[in-house]
Amino acid sequence: MDKKYQVFISSTFADLQEARQKVMDTILQLHQIPAGMEMFPASDDDQMTHIKSEINRSDYYILILGHRYGSMSPEGISYTEMEYDYAIEQGIPVLAFIIDENVPVRPADLDASTGAKRKLEKFRTKAQRSKLCKYWSSPEDLATKVSTSLSHSFTINPRIGWVRGNQAASPQVAEELAALTRENRQLKVELEGLRVVRKPSILVVINDLEVIELKYIQVSPRFLEEPKNLLKEDVPNEYLKFIRDKDIDDYNSWIPKGIEDVKEYNEKLNLFEKVNSTGLEFQLTLTNIGTITANNIYVDIEFPSSVTVLEGKKVDFSQPAVPSLKLNPLKMAKKLFEKEQANNSSVLKEGIFSTLGGISGYGLKSTTNLVGGNHFITTHSSPKKFYADLEGNEITVVCDSLIHTRMRTTSDSFVLIPNEPGEFEIKVSVICEEYTQPEELIIPIIINEN
Repeated sequence: MDKKYQVFISSTFADLQEARQKVMDTILQLHQIPAGMEMFPASDDDQMTHIKSEINRSDYYILILGHRYGSMSPEGISYTEMEYDYAIEQGIPVLAFIIDENVPVRPADLDASTGAKRKLEKFRTKAQRSKLCKYWSSPEDLATKVSTSLSHSFTINPRIGWVRGNQAASPQVAEELAALTRENRQLKVELEGLRVVRKPSILVVINDLEVIELKYIQVSPRFLEEPKNLLKEDVPNEYLKFIRDKDIDDYNSWIPKGIEDVKEYNEKLNLFEKVNSTGLEFQLTLTNIGTITANNIYVDIEFPSSVTVLEGKKVDFSQPAVPSLKLNPLKMAKKLFEKEQANNSSVLKEGIFSTLGGISGYGLKSTTNLVGGNHFITTHSSPKKFYADLEGNEITVVCDSLIHTRMRTTSDSFVLIPNEPGEFEIKVSVICEEYTQPEELIIPIIINEN
């Protein structure tokens, strides 16, 4: 049976005459029936009443959007948008074609008022929700896309259409066919709902916690004071006989290294105190709660700047050894002066370094059997099957496979240190061979101020 479909064309008119003509020509080339304002007869009927009647007789509705909102009804809504809303309400398949915003346009084809521009933008957003929405850049491009979209719609969503009178079925047969079509469509929907989609689903947890809670404490370690240069003019006269110029020069030349050693020690001590007082040791667990095995799993875990992530266990962060530092010659001279006064004895004038054989480490005790350093180095057996790597504040977990209903916990441990109080998010992205795109997860992290 030779069936023809009526296709209603909706758009603004003055700025899109060429585009409308191209679309009408395309519909005619497809041997279908175009309908639009060009075909409306002179009538006493209210304009919208006639438009609705024509839409009701149509099988498909085409919306063409340009850069203008169009003439508006007394309610402030354009007739084009009212036509679109009515077609949606009637369940008529809608094919939306929106002009690309980057296409050059004449000033005359743009809305002059700000209000119309805002309404057009809202209308564009509404039309973009259509499953059959495409963008066009020229009348020729539009015609090509209309032809493709209509042909596709005729196949996947056939409508009642129009036939010659001698080919038409009786009203009773038509109604029965329509009922069977509706029933068939409903059964397809129900069947799709019953179909089980087999896929993996990877769940990522930290220490089996849904929410990470930390305590923020401002630690105050006993830092070493950085050494400072010694000037001879700062030495009291009574100490001068105990200090040679060479003593001062040797001490001052050592200062840069001394400052570097003290800074390194203070940083390690601060880290040690934070790890022990506020650090949370954790491991990562992957669980496949899906229905099939996941292969080649990659998990990227991005921690916020409000925390610092370190690799290792808390026991791996030992108190750093106190560095061996040169004693300020002024302090040593003071001790020698006080000793001379107390014992009423003299001291050789060769200088304190010749007297004591040097002052490196004088008066300071080094902690023994303690390991410095910030990170616990983890080695992985080869080939790598399941491991976690830390770079900056992001952990990447790699897992070759994970059977459904099973879980795997990393052998690598990490420590989380809070930097500031507040509520934050840990962003997790999971991808595997069976996913078409990454799945994004969020793990809340709350840092309470103690």
